[in-house]
Amino acid sequence: VEITAQKEEAEIKAGRTRLKLALLPAERTLWSFPRVGKDKGSSLPTGFLDALKQVLISTGNGTTAPEQLGVTVSGEGGQVHLFTTDSETIAWKTAVRPSNWNDERVILPTPFVEQLIRLGDDKTQLYLSKDSVIAVNGSGVKIFARIVDSPKPLDFTKIATDNMKQTDPIAVPSRLRLALERASVMLNGQSNEFMELAVEGDRLRIHAKTPFGELRDTITLDKQMPTVSCKLNPDLLKRALPMSQKIGFSDRSVVLTGERFVYL
Repeated sequence: VEITAQKEEAEIKAGRTRLKLALLPAERTLWSFPRVGKDKGSSLPTGFLDALKQVLISTGNGTTAPEQLGVTVSGEGGQVHLFTTDSETIAWKTAVRPSNWNDERVILPTPFVEQLIRLGDDKTQLYLSKDSVIAVNGSGVKIFARIVDSPKPLDFTKIATDNMKQTDPIAVPSRLRLALERASVMLNGQSNEFMELAVEGDRLRIHAKTPFGELRDTITLDKQMPTVSCKLNPDLLKRALPMSQKIGFSDRSVVLTGERFVYL
């Protein structure tokens, strides 16, 4: 691969392929990398990066709502709430609050969070300003991003809490993961295909059908439950199982809960 750069153009050559790209002069760049001020940054407590990684399962890529573009962070007392949504699911993790973190609710863009998880360490400092965030790890590597523009990010706490109140959680059945995997195979991983889930007494019934086959599975629950039925994508439920110990059902949602973790 050969790359040559002129004043306003770069040419990339690879075998018989030629690609020309326009270059944006430094003085015309949209953002200049800001300097870290003298103010002390926010130290990341133990487990904070793992908490960010857990909620990334629900990040979206739609542009209909800014909350789909990153991780919503909200400080409260000695903890922070981390939320993500892809418009179909919500993931909520509570973590120890970083030092010097304010109460303002902000949305950290997904690419920034992914890089922070990869490069962050126990010496990482976060510097949050009105419209941007900088992370500096122990090796001096800096990551910069603009905060997602949103006048008032949604407070997911009430949404999640209201849904949790509608359920009577039980231990996640040991056979549920395998049943969801079989349903996913039957539906061939199609995002627009849904399985039927029904709770009847102490039975959880799963039904997945396509023109090429049909799956019916019944799982015995620990206790009698209210009758509930819904349709959902098995993959959306399956991805939160590793972090969950309990599950609850309602006509509005399926709620999985773990250690300071909620997924619905």
